[in-house]
Amino acid sequence: MALELGESWPAWHPDVRRASWSNQGVEQDVLAVLGPHVPGAVRAARDGAADAMSYRGKHVLPLLAVEPTGREVAWVYPAEVLVAVGRLPDGALGPRAVAEIVRDVARTLEDLPHPGPALDDVLLDQRGTVRLAGFVGPWTPPAGYVAPGSGVPGADQVYRLGALLAELLGTPMHQAPGAVQHEGQIRRALINAMSIPDVVFPEPYRDLLRDLLAWDPRDRPTARQAVRSLTEVARTTGGPTLAEVVRDRFPSWLAPHRRQAPSLEELADLPEPEHDATMEVEPSRTLDGEGELGDLREEDDPTVDSELGVAPGSDRTPTSAIEHGSLPLRVGPPAEAVRRTPRLPEGFIGTPRRPPVAPAPADPPSWLTWLGVVLLACALGMSLWLLFG
Repeated sequence: MALELGESWPAWHPDVRRASWSNQGVEQDVLAVLGPHVPGAVRAARDGAADAMSYRGKHVLPLLAVEPTGREVAWVYPAEVLVAVGRLPDGALGPRAVAEIVRDVARTLEDLPHPGPALDDVLLDQRGTVRLAGFVGPWTPPAGYVAPGSGVPGADQVYRLGALLAELLGTPMHQAPGAVQHEGQIRRALINAMSIPDVVFPEPYRDLLRDLLAWDPRDRPTARQAVRSLTEVARTTGGPTLAEVVRDRFPSWLAPHRRQAPSLEELADLPEPEHDATMEVEPSRTLDGEGELGDLREEDDPTVDSELGVAPGSDRTPTSAIEHGSLPLRVGPPAEAVRRTPRLPEGFIGTPRRPPVAPAPADPPSWLTWLGVVLLACALGMSLWLLFG
C-alpha cells in the first residue's frame, strides 16, 4: 500500500492533506491526517487503531488505514467534502443547530469510545450530516475537556459532551483548580449563550448545559439521559435547524478554503456564495434630477489631487498633505471668532450674575469750576484781612 500526499485540506485542519491511496492495486482519493513520524510510531499507531478501523455508523467518518509517508504518519479517511465545526466563522451556528450536532455526537458515542471529541473531530458535510473522526490519531483534546472527578462510568464522556456544547456556543472550558472557579466558568458560558443576538436561550437548555458540566460526576446525567435531553432541547429551541443552516451557508464556509486549495472544486461542485462580503462598493451620488446615478470617480474634483501632485484619474494614493507642509482644507471657525473669548449668557444653568456696575458721575459744567475758584479766592482774602487787618 502506498500513500501519495497532495495539497492541504484547510477546511478540516492545516495538518490534513488530500492524498491518493493505493490499496491492493486499487487507487482512491483520500484525506490524510498527519502526525510526526518518530521511531516505532507507525507500528504503535496501527496497533492503537485496530479497533477504531472497525467503527461504522451514520455519523462516523471511517478510518481506512494508518500509513507512513516519510516524515509523517498518516491516518487515512475517505475523501469527502467536509468542514470542521472548529473552522466555521463565529456565530455560524445557532443554539438549535448546536444542540442537533451534540445530540448526533452523543448518539454515536453511546456505543463507541472517544477521547474527545473536540471541535476538529466534528465535521459537517454538504447535506448537513455530522461526521465524527478522531477516535484515534495524533490530536489530543484540549485540557478543558478533562473531566473533574472520576469513578462514575460514562461520566467523563458526558462531561466532554458538555465541553463540546459550551465551546460550540462560544465559551471554551478550561481546567479549573476548584469547584468555585469551575462554577464561574459555567456562569460565563450561560451568560454568553443568553447574549446571542436574536435568539431566546430557553431554561431547559441552560439546565442541560449546567448538568452536563457538573463538577461532581454523580450530578451528571447518564449518556442515554443526555441524548434524550439534547433531543428535546433541539426540538423546542427556536431558530434554524442544522440542515437549514448548512443548506444556506455551506458554500460560503467552503469558499475561503477554495482559494487556498483550488482543487477543492474538483471534489465539490458547489455554487459560489450569492453575496461576497469582500465585494467592493462603487461610490455614487444621489439622484440630481437625472435618470441615472453617476459614478463619483468619473467626475471627481481634481483640485486636491492636483495640489498634491497626483494626476486626475490616477490610481496612485496621493502623497500625504503633511509631507507638503500644509493642510489642503481649512477646518474650524475663522480666526476672528477664536480671538473673542466665549462666555455663557448670564444666568444660564445657574451661572451667577455679576453685580451691576454703578455708572461713573458725569463731568460738571465748566462755569461751576470758575465759580468755585472765585469763592475760594474770596475766602482766602477774608481770612487774610481778619488776621492782619
